Amino acid sequence: MRISAIAVAAMVVVLPWTGTSKAVLPSLDPNSRELIVKFQRSGDDVIFPDEALDVVTNVSDPARNHLSPADWALYTRLGSPVSARWLIELRLDEEYLAEIETTDPDHPESHLQDYVLLQYSDAGGRAVAQNRLAADRSVNSAIPNSKGTLSLRVNDYYVAVTGPGQIPGGYQWALEAIGAMSPYSNPGAQSAWDKATGFGYVAVVDSGIMRIHPDLQTNFKPHFSQAFYSGTCYGGAVEVDESGGQGTNCPNDYRGHGTHVAGIIAATPNNSTGVAGACWDCSLIIAKAYSGDHAFVADRISGLNHAVIRGAQVVNLSGGNDDYFAEHYGGGVTSCQHLTDQGIQDPYCNALALMRLREILFVAASGNENSAIQTDFPAREPNVVSVAAIKHDGAIWYGESGGVGSSLGKVEFVAPGAQVISTFYDNSTWNDDWADPWKCRDTNGLAGYDQCTGTSMAAPHVSAMAAILRSINPLRTTVSLISLLTTTSSNVTPPYGVSPPGGFFKKPNLLTAVNQAINNGYTWPAFAMVTSGSSSNRFTTSAPQMARAAIGGHMLPTLNQSTTPVYYVPDTSAPVVSGYTAFPDSIMTPRAYFKIYTKLKVSQTTLKPLYRLSKLQDAGSGVDECGTPMPVPSKTIPVIHIYTTSKTERNSLTAATYGNCFKYDGVEGYVAPSNLGGLQQLYRLYNQAADSWILVPANRLATANGLGYTQNQTSLGWVVPN
Repeated sequence: MRISAIAVAAMVVVLPWTGTSKAVLPSLDPNSRELIVKFQRSGDDVIFPDEALDVVTNVSDPARNHLSPADWALYTRLGSPVSARWLIELRLDEEYLAEIETTDPDHPESHLQDYVLLQYSDAGGRAVAQNRLAADRSVNSAIPNSKGTLSLRVNDYYVAVTGPGQIPGGYQWALEAIGAMSPYSNPGAQSAWDKATGFGYVAVVDSGIMRIHPDLQTNFKPHFSQAFYSGTCYGGAVEVDESGGQGTNCPNDYRGHGTHVAGIIAATPNNSTGVAGACWDCSLIIAKAYSGDHAFVADRISGLNHAVIRGAQVVNLSGGNDDYFAEHYGGGVTSCQHLTDQGIQDPYCNALALMRLREILFVAASGNENSAIQTDFPAREPNVVSVAAIKHDGAIWYGESGGVGSSLGKVEFVAPGAQVISTFYDNSTWNDDWADPWKCRDTNGLAGYDQCTGTSMAAPHVSAMAAILRSINPLRTTVSLISLLTTTSSNVTPPYGVSPPGGFFKKPNLLTAVNQAINNGYTWPAFAMVTSGSSSNRFTTSAPQMARAAIGGHMLPTLNQSTTPVYYVPDTSAPVVSGYTAFPDSIMTPRAYFKIYTKLKVSQTTLKPLYRLSKLQDAGSGVDECGTPMPVPSKTIPVIHIYTTSKTERNSLTAATYGNCFKYDGVEGYVAPSNLGGLQQLYRLYNQAADSWILVPANRLATANGLGYTQNQTSLGWVVPN
């Protein structure tokens, strides 16, 4: 099985069901020791997941005399596992769960909280337990946790040069191909970057990132990122580097895939270094689900869930499984909908459903199987954007030497994917078994940058374009966003023998899409959110997905990966947002003090980015991350947010010096440097008693003062009042 671009795929084995009968297929990974188990929620002799967890944990206690006969019976019924843990480690508050289950008893976020990972002493014990659980009426599904493998001009030097010896692998031809940048031969031509360079929150579920890469440090957000492992290298925000976990024995010889994908999306532009990402100010949320050249299904699901709870607006997965349903459920099942119709709760399908409810655009590579009829899972799912690859000459990457090429069964878009240059590790190779020129390896002798090929490189181009369009209108639904990309695309002729719907494949044109998006509006609400209680924290975001993540309790960008939820609600002191009645998958009414610009210029006036920063204010012992005494030692909210329109102040606040130590979260939009007509000054004020900042326009200063925000009043620019 090949992975998307460099093949990140998911070889996962699942108990296959046909109708209501269960059977067991031989595991594709005979060495798997773990099962992902979901119990039925009703019926006779129900097993409650927390009870199963407690019993297994108690058995590992040397003092087992406190276990009852019923406990021992349950332990035996589970197949005598040696350990147990939740699939989703971050636990949701019972009151919050009850609220979403009242609205929808089958809510995917609720189902994801039910899955338990049971580990057995060896693969044989797991196989016996799998058969035992298959016959247990209280079990809905049991999935072996098997391993899978991976599938405007600027001054960056790979962008600024071109020539016969540099095409295509020696310069960023892809930026011209998608309409982001004007052609080198005609630098004065209009491009999408002249109108919008993009911002927002993009999650990359992949093999990690090179943390110290100079072209990635600005947009990579370590405080939003996390690694997920089911093996000896389990978890931790500091372990997202592709080289392996810091402080762990987790070396990774397969380095570069995730770093290459991340650079395509958001490598820092205009720094006279290397490459430019398509989305200049996109914040990269890294979910490292792959360790080395493989991943466990539990880690991929946890990575997708992490993207949701951290507030991602777009999720990129440059990988997939070429035969997921047939391998796991038999030939009669071809989609998540088939499983849902049979009442089977597949954890991967629940993760996809949750992203759909949150209006998170999910982009996945179509696969590298060189097939006219096949597409990998999850790209084949109807609510996932499937992306195939094109070459420098505009032709589909298909039927190439070595038997590689795009999987073309279900494809929404095609994008640059062959010999694409991006960030990479020195002296590293990803897929040396591929024939030249499709290998992904360090060959050009220039530190930190190399070319790779595959649909894994195509998918992040579409993710970046979607993020730019979503930054122009953050309220746009995923259906509307896909429609905008489709209607502004150009047609690409299919290879011989391939018949896509409509006769052509669609290649997005970012310039055309940006122009249409701006015509539909470029001032949108900056949602005002606040925690409850006297120790309040306020933050402002233009992203509905980020606001919804805050409502769910786990949005807080912290480095200690605290599992204590902190719930935000819309700030009732702010006016209601007209025409936008609820956040995705929520009944709460959005509120905002002001509207923010979402394009670069208005009437030839260049606007100022509004930077959002956060700090872990309570790092223990009454000090923040810098060791500075907390202004409010008893404060229960562990984070503080602040905003600025000055890059100098942003850099000062993020310096590791006394009193600073803020983390740069991202750009939330733009503010005007002067009154362009009908605007109000935007002020930043501080409340010392609450150790909290607020953003309000001039007409809401009295409201802010009444809430205790009376200090350090600073003008950040001009905005549209709500």
